[in-house]
Order: sequence, then structure tokens, then C-alpha cells
Amino acid sequence: MFGGDREEEIPSLAPIEPLAAVETPWSTDAGSGIGREWLVLAPAVDADRVYVADARGRVSAYDAASGRPVWRSDADADVTGGVGAGAGLVLAGTEDGEVVALRAGNGEIAWRTQLTSEVLSRPRAAGDRVVARTLDGKLFGLDAGSGEVLWSYDGGVPSLIVRGTGSPAVVAGVTIAGFDNGRVTAVRTATGEVLWEAAVSDPRGVSEIERLTDVDTEPVVEGGAVYAASYERAVAAFEAETGRTLWRRPIASRSGLAADADLLYVADTRGAVHALDRASGATRWTQESLAGRGPAWPAVHGPFVAVTDSEGYVHWLRREDGRPAARTRSGAGRIAGPPAHHGDALIAYWGGGRLTAFRVR
Repeated sequence: MFGGDREEEIPSLAPIEPLAAVETPWSTDAGSGIGREWLVLAPAVDADRVYVADARGRVSAYDAASGRPVWRSDADADVTGGVGAGAGLVLAGTEDGEVVALRAGNGEIAWRTQLTSEVLSRPRAAGDRVVARTLDGKLFGLDAGSGEVLWSYDGGVPSLIVRGTGSPAVVAGVTIAGFDNGRVTAVRTATGEVLWEAAVSDPRGVSEIERLTDVDTEPVVEGGAVYAASYERAVAAFEAETGRTLWRRPIASRSGLAADADLLYVADTRGAVHALDRASGATRWTQESLAGRGPAWPAVHGPFVAVTDSEGYVHWLRREDGRPAARTRSGAGRIAGPPAHHGDALIAYWGGGRLTAFRVR
């Protein structure tokens, strides 16, 4: 997930002149963590609670402002995709191919539905539907009240893929998901009707490894456009209504995207962080100071974009020019997935099982 050769020595960090102060309003133990380096388990915020699941199936709810525990439950399965929250539910995907829905109020299991393959990304709730992506290239729409499967879409699976799937994005009645063939598909959330398909990149090369094009991170939908990245190939923008390609850049990335009103933020596999003009894809700035450190999961945080690295540091870069502004270290391993927002706080779950809120001043 973080790129680079794990046997290589990680470059040391150069000193920075702090331009902001980092605060940690709360931090709490939230289970056993991820256990396996490739697993992605992100927290989810809904209303004033933050929810998180560990790999052993412990699902927990906390007050998002204070970190105070609210409830703890057990999904009774190894969790490999989680968590999603909405429609009164907390959702987790399991190694055995189930979607488990817990009631957000008390953690009781509302329903569990067996799908066709392992669920490695978080299921999403949208009104009366839950959508989930499985490792065998399928996207499912479930009834949020009962878990009944109402529709499915098969995106297909090439002969060789990267182990991982990106979570679907759900916006205004449309679900947008990336697939292992390098394509992004938009479907109507209520019915599964395909609205458009578009290629982030096309397979090329002689060997199967050279032809890898998996879209394994969640597409970003912002301002009428969809942004997506394929495995070590490209970052592309599409018109959200039609799927028409707006631009494409040959940037190798597999660690998530973030956007604000003007810019798209992406970390490449070398460890450079780029800010791209959302309208044109042109580079606004590039920050090279984290090269070789595997920066991942960019997140807009006030006037900064935050990224984490392979040693558990969080770095805040100024959105206007990419200049390093602050850094801190979690002490709990690598980040387990994209952080969540609550007000002016950024909440991250770490591989070692720590859930931490950050503010910058």
C-alpha cells in the first residue's frame, strides 16, 4: 500500500520550521488493529460518533468530540473491510464474504448477508441501500433494512490483480466504484442500472505484472467531477454526469486521493506529494521531502493537507504551496486507512489499534 521496497532503508526526516502546532484532544485504545500490513480499516464518522473495527471483529463506537467509549460489539467474524456508517447502521465486510450491519445506537447486529467473495473495502450506506464491493470484481446493492441483495454488477477480474479493493463512493443517488480492469463505473444506487463506464488506464505491456491496472482506492467526487487512480499507472478526472474524460496524468499512485475546491492531492509511489489543478490536471506544486517514506492517505485539514508515512508520522503540508508546516508521530504503527473528519479534527486509526484525533492551530 505504501510503495517502495520494504528492505530498503527509510530515509531520515529533515528538520522543519513549524508553521502550526499539533494538538491531540484525545487518543484511545480501539482494539487489536489490523494484524496484516495490507489490510485497510478506516474509521467512519456519522453525526457525533466515530466508529471503527479491528481485524478480529471488534466494532466500537466513541464520542467523536471526547473519545469517550459509547459501545463495543463483536461482528463474530474477521473483519477485512470497514467501517461504513449511515442510515442508522455501522457496516463491516468480512474475510468470509459477509456484510455485517450493526445498529448505530447500541451495536446490536441488525443483519448479516453472505456475498460471493471476501469484502476488502468498507460497505457504504445511502438512504435505503447499502453497497458493497467484493474481491471477485462484483458490486452489490442491498436493502438497508433487511440486507437482502437487490442487485449486482460484475466488473470482471483480470488473471492477475493486486490484493485490495477500493471502497465505492456514493453521491446523490449514484454509486461510483473502481475495478481491477482499470475502469470506473457509475451505477444508480437504487437499481444498479449502469450509467457510464470509463477507463482510468488501459492494460499494456507483455507480462501480467506490467498489465496491472487495478483501481484500488476510493474515487473522489467533487464539484461535478470524479477523480480516480489506477495501480502504478495514472490519475484521471471524469465528468460525474456522463463519465467523459476531462484529463489524465501518468502519475503512479495507490495510496488514496483528496480534493478541495481547487486542487487534487495525490502521493506517488516514489513518495512525492503532488497538488494538481482539479480543472486541468496541471501540477501546482510537488513536495519531494517524503520521498522513500511512503506517504499515504492525503486528507484536507484546514489550510493543510495531511499525509502519513510508513513510520507512523503525520505530516501537514500547506495547501497553497506544499511547504511542510507540522509533524507528529502516533507511536502505534502505520495508519490503517484514510482518516475521518469531525469538525476541525482529523481522526485516524492506526495499525496497532490506536484511535487518535488531531487538530492543528
